[in-house]
Amino acid sequence: MTKNNDINTNKHKEESMNIVNVHDPFFLWGLIKHSDQSLIQANETLSDADRSLLYWSCHYYKRSNVCNYLLDNCKLVCTARDAIEKLSNITKAGENKTPDLTEIPVPFILPTSPDFIVKELRDGSFISSKGKPLKFTVINEKGETKTCMYKHGDELLQDALCIAVMKEMNMIFKEENIDAEVVYYEVLPVAKTEGLVEFIDNAHPFLEFTVDDENKNSKSSDKLKKFIEIQPERQKNLFRTFLGFIISGIVLQLADRHDDNIMITDDGKILHIDFGCAFGQKTKLERLLGLFMDIPNSPFSEDVFIAIIGREDDDKEITKLWETIKDQIWLCFNALRIHKNRFKPIGEEYYQHFHERLMIANDDSEAQQALDVELEKCYNNRFNAARAFYYKIQQNIVNDNIMITDDGKILHIDFGCAFGQKTKLERLLGLFMDIPNSPFSEDVFIAIIGREDDDKEITKLWETIKDRIWLCFNALRIHKNRFKPIGEEYYQHFHERLMIANDDSEAQQALVVELEKCYNNRFNAARAFYYKIQQNIVS
Repeated sequence: MTKNNDINTNKHKEESMNIVNVHDPFFLWGLIKHSDQSLIQANETLSDADRSLLYWSCHYYKRSNVCNYLLDNCKLVCTARDAIEKLSNITKAGENKTPDLTEIPVPFILPTSPDFIVKELRDGSFISSKGKPLKFTVINEKGETKTCMYKHGDELLQDALCIAVMKEMNMIFKEENIDAEVVYYEVLPVAKTEGLVEFIDNAHPFLEFTVDDENKNSKSSDKLKKFIEIQPERQKNLFRTFLGFIISGIVLQLADRHDDNIMITDDGKILHIDFGCAFGQKTKLERLLGLFMDIPNSPFSEDVFIAIIGREDDDKEITKLWETIKDQIWLCFNALRIHKNRFKPIGEEYYQHFHERLMIANDDSEAQQALDVELEKCYNNRFNAARAFYYKIQQNIVNDNIMITDDGKILHIDFGCAFGQKTKLERLLGLFMDIPNSPFSEDVFIAIIGREDDDKEITKLWETIKDRIWLCFNALRIHKNRFKPIGEEYYQHFHERLMIANDDSEAQQALVVELEKCYNNRFNAARAFYYKIQQNIVS
């Protein structure tokens, strides 16, 4: 019996020694293999900061025995638990008023940066995006600050995995003496659909550095170039982090890479943010437009090259720089191939993704050639008009063109596309769906009849509306000649749209078909997606 106890004790000691490294980027994913007892024993060797890392990993997986032990033995972690609960409740309530952060208990260990002891929270506000996340500033006793965001509604475990991979990449690059860096920020998944995000201070969306509308004749903007030139270290930082930016995008197979999801820091580093689409996932828009164009995982503009070499008009230098970048990226890529087994802790499914993306089945020559093809896709896309249009959509340049007045009247605005003209997006999506000329939602009917659940009343209302629209339409047919002053070409348009060649019965039947197209489209998923793009809901 004593011998068996000794064996069990030794087993737990060995487990403890294997898991005390809470700084392992993949610690969260390896945690599930270890018993509660071994985790509690490991706790005895940890600092408060490391206990915080252990606690939040256990909290995510609901390892209540370990969590309770840590809460009983570390006051700063216990207070952090209470603070996060209150932040979660405030965010979930999502009230429009300024959130009161004075009720948050302090001091506590900031879960995303456990060496940072929060003494004060301030500047709380709700961000007007999906889920209305709570943005706030935390301050330590030295007066140092960090900006954080608590959010509900998104699964942040994938974001955390992408960042863990980036950390491991940096460790590999350092060990292999490769001067490259993947810039990342900290994310803590607190539960399945909520968590804490720590922003990188002084980072700017790449959108701020893109071409101005008034400078359309230039293939680039000199905003980024001027920004980089202010401080000499920015140019070096941009180059070495650009390598990490490209390689991480390719290996993680990132999508949704519009210019609001690419950032530049004050010291010139470039980075990806928002990893809701990774490992081959794509937005609906990318799946559609991917039928017509290549959408690279790490898109970039010519501005990056110009900022690195300091001039726009030297194509020879730009080509030389690109060849240097390709050589450096291969060094990064091959280092990841050599250390492929270090990604095994993330699980079989994700490891298989890395096995394929790193082309482990290929020899070095084949892998380098395949990587060059992927890189050239990025490079050749930097001036691609279709790609630029896609990112314009992602950057919310399409506007809302249907308005409601304060006295309840509905109207169209912006008539740049009329008389059969269509936007590029409408011409493209028109291949797949009907896009009515006067789109509307069920909300209009609900607003008129005052309730949502009466299909009989909605149908009755629609029949009344069709009768009234026919009266309007036929009145225009009767007075058709009043449109002649606009000229032959436009009058011909009215002649066709008012179906003057048809008798009243035929015209009314044809109009009903057009109206039913509008009516039946009000719940159409494809139409709804198109208008989501138009209404700037695509993230």
